[in-house]
Amino acid sequence: MVPVKSFMIPRDKFVTVPRDTDTQMAARIMRDRGIGSLFVTNDREIIGIITDTDMMRRVVAAERTRPKRRLSKLCRRPS
Repeated sequence: MVPVKSFMIPRDKFVTVPRDTDTQMAARIMRDRGIGSLFVTNDREIIGIITDTDMMRRVVAAERTRPKRRLSKLCRRPS
Protein backbone atom coordinates (compact mmCIF):
# COMPACT_ATOMS: atom_id res chain seq x y z
CA MET A 1 0.00 0.00 0.00
CA VAL A 2 1.27 3.47 -0.92
CA PRO A 3 1.18 6.06 1.90
CA VAL A 4 -0.99 9.14 1.32
CA LYS A 5 2.00 11.36 2.10
CA SER A 6 3.61 10.27 -1.17
CA PHE A 7 0.81 12.02 -3.10
CA MET A 8 0.82 15.27 -1.12
CA ILE A 9 2.31 18.50 -2.41
CA PRO A 10 5.47 19.64 -0.59
CA ARG A 11 4.83 22.84 1.38
CA ASP A 12 7.27 24.90 -0.73
CA LYS A 13 5.39 23.90 -3.90
CA PHE A 14 1.97 24.94 -2.51
CA VAL A 15 1.76 28.54 -3.71
CA THR A 16 -1.27 30.83 -3.49
CA VAL A 17 -1.93 34.09 -5.30
CA PRO A 18 -4.73 36.65 -4.95
CA ARG A 19 -7.52 36.45 -7.54
CA ASP A 20 -6.54 39.82 -9.02
CA THR A 21 -3.06 38.56 -9.98
CA ASP A 22 -2.55 38.99 -13.73
CA THR A 23 -1.59 36.19 -16.08
CA GLN A 24 1.88 37.56 -16.77
CA MET A 25 2.75 37.66 -13.06
CA ALA A 26 1.29 34.16 -12.57
CA ALA A 27 3.46 32.79 -15.38
CA ARG A 28 6.55 34.41 -13.86
CA ILE A 29 5.81 32.96 -10.42
CA MET A 30 5.38 29.46 -11.86
CA ARG A 31 8.59 29.81 -13.89
CA ASP A 32 10.67 31.21 -11.05
CA ARG A 33 9.49 28.59 -8.53
CA GLY A 34 9.62 25.68 -10.95
CA ILE A 35 5.97 24.75 -10.39
CA GLY A 36 3.06 24.00 -12.70
CA SER A 37 0.10 25.37 -10.75
CA LEU A 38 -1.08 28.13 -8.44
CA PHE A 39 -4.00 28.17 -6.04
CA VAL A 40 -6.12 31.31 -6.55
CA THR A 41 -7.51 32.91 -3.40
CA ASN A 42 -10.09 35.44 -2.32
CA ASP A 43 -8.74 36.68 0.99
CA ARG A 44 -7.69 33.40 2.64
CA GLU A 45 -10.18 31.12 0.85
CA ILE A 46 -9.00 29.06 -2.12
CA ILE A 47 -11.43 29.74 -4.96
CA GLY A 48 -9.69 27.93 -7.81
CA ILE A 49 -6.53 26.68 -9.44
CA ILE A 50 -4.61 27.79 -12.52
CA THR A 51 -2.11 25.47 -14.18
CA ASP A 52 0.56 25.97 -16.80
CA THR A 53 -1.67 23.98 -19.16
CA ASP A 54 -4.57 26.36 -18.47
CA MET A 55 -2.30 29.27 -19.29
CA MET A 56 -1.22 27.69 -22.58
CA ARG A 57 -4.77 26.84 -23.66
CA ARG A 58 -6.64 29.89 -22.40
CA VAL A 59 -4.07 32.60 -22.98
CA VAL A 60 -1.34 31.61 -25.42
CA ALA A 61 -3.28 29.30 -27.77
CA ALA A 62 -6.30 31.61 -27.66
CA GLU A 63 -3.96 34.42 -28.79
CA ARG A 64 -5.01 36.71 -26.00
CA THR A 65 -3.04 39.91 -26.34
CA ARG A 66 -3.71 41.21 -22.85
CA PRO A 67 -1.01 39.85 -20.52
CA LYS A 68 -2.69 41.65 -17.63
CA ARG A 69 -5.83 39.50 -17.69
CA ARG A 70 -6.88 38.54 -14.14
CA LEU A 71 -6.68 34.96 -12.91
CA SER A 72 -10.17 35.17 -11.44
CA LYS A 73 -11.43 35.09 -15.05
CA LEU A 74 -9.36 32.03 -16.01
CA CYS A 75 -9.00 29.73 -13.02
CA ARG A 76 -10.87 26.46 -12.72
CA ARG A 77 -13.28 26.35 -9.80
CA PRO A 78 -14.73 23.42 -7.88
CA SER A 79 -18.04 22.16 -9.25
